Amino acid sequence: MNNLKISSFYIMTEPEKMGYPYLESITSALSFSDEVVLIMGRDEKASEDKIYNLASRLGASNKIKVVKTNAWPAEGWGYDVMKEHIQRGLDECTHDICVKIDCDYVFCDQYGSE
Repeated sequence: MNNLKISSFYIMTEPEKMGYPYLESITSALSFSDEVVLIMGRDEKASEDKIYNLASRLGASNKIKVVKTNAWPAEGWGYDVMKEHIQRGLDECTHDICVKIDCDYVFCDQYGSE
């Protein structure tokens, strides 16, 4: 059990439009995750471009996986949609431990330098 790997996953729908600190959150999750899975419920080119640029800039393209479902309704949302997206996130994780993270969570190392 010494070599356990961590998959973190997010469910995001239009994070750029909603003003979430999703890039900061993904960056912080990369500090402890071997893989970050992003379940995108609805297409948003601006956020996808920024995510791919972030992955490239950090040299983490092989650690970030974007999965587009386009199944998040603009109206008439229900918890069944959330349940399906959570299950998809779990299914897409490939490592030993799966952590569900909201895109407004930012982790920091209290002992690290800024």
